[in-house]
Amino acid sequence: MALDDKKVKAIAEEELLELISEDPQALSEVVGILVNGKGAVRFKCDKVIRRLSEKEPNLVYDHYDEIASLVSSDNSFLRWGAILTVSGLAGCDTKRKFDRYLDPWLSLLDSGHVVDSTNMAGNAWKVVNARSDLEPAVTRALLSIEHRTYYHKGEVSEECRLVAMGAALGSFIEYYDDSSMKAEILAFARRSTLCTRKKTSALALKLIGRYEK
Repeated sequence: MALDDKKVKAIAEEELLELISEDPQALSEVVGILVNGKGAVRFKCDKVIRRLSEKEPNLVYDHYDEIASLVSSDNSFLRWGAILTVSGLAGCDTKRKFDRYLDPWLSLLDSGHVVDSTNMAGNAWKVVNARSDLEPAVTRALLSIEHRTYYHKGEVSEECRLVAMGAALGSFIEYYDDSSMKAEILAFARRSTLCTRKKTSALALKLIGRYEK
């Protein structure tokens, strides 16, 4: 049964997930709808593909380039989904396909949109843990969040900046032991303890308490 937009829309999510996990052709068709389809059905495709990538990443890896291309999508929901999926596939990226998407992935921090930054920063540890050679570049990018500008409804938002800083701290906690920039991360964390957002300052204190000697 060839899948199209209407058929995917009609299938229950769990059933669709099972189908694409067992049938490579069905997975290929769902990826095609994700990339080239129309309307809200693409979001359903994104969700089931991401769920499959968490369970069986090697199956989704065959479609890495198609999914990774959405990191630069004009559609924010598809872009956010691609950030999560691509970050999660880092561990099985044996062909180092991520290298082709490193620049657009890092440039997500330039968008001014906090969800771009938090999705990227909060999942950056997955990339670093899989690719230690990228750690310095990723760490420098995450540290730069402190000095970036974010907007909410067209207005500069300090709260959004603090949210993004919290996402960076979450990743730092995950890979601090293997970082080449421990001093810079600790300095970032110390400054972050003074911020007005409790969740961010709590993450900073957690990092300091765990790693500062």
